[in-house]
Amino acid sequence: MFIELSKGVNEIEKQQLVVNNLNKEQQIIESATSRYKEVLNKLSKIVHPFDITNISKQTSAQVQILLMELPEIIELILSECGIIDKKDRLGKFAAIPDARHF
Repeated sequence: MFIELSKGVNEIEKQQLVVNNLNKEQQIIESATSRYKEVLNKLSKIVHPFDITNISKQTSAQVQILLMELPEIIELILSECGIIDKKDRLGKFAAIPDARHF
C-alpha cells in the first residue's frame, strides 16, 4: 500500500511540474500578446495624419522616424515566443529603400 501511495505522490509531483511549466508559458504568451497590442496601437497612432497628442500635422519624415522603432520591438517578441517569420516580413521591411536611411 505504501508503494501505491508513493506512486500517486510521484504522479502528482509530475503533474505539478507540467502545470508550472504551462503557467510559465502562459505568462510569456500573455506578455507578448500585450506588447504586440502595444505595437499595433503605436503603429495606428504613428500613421495617423495628425499627431494625436497635440493635433499637429505629421510630416512623412516624422512618421518614418517613428516607424523605425517598431521592428526591434517586433523582433524581440518573435524571439521570445519562438515565432518564425516564414515570409520574412521584417526582412522585407528593412530592405525597403529609405526604410532605414532617410
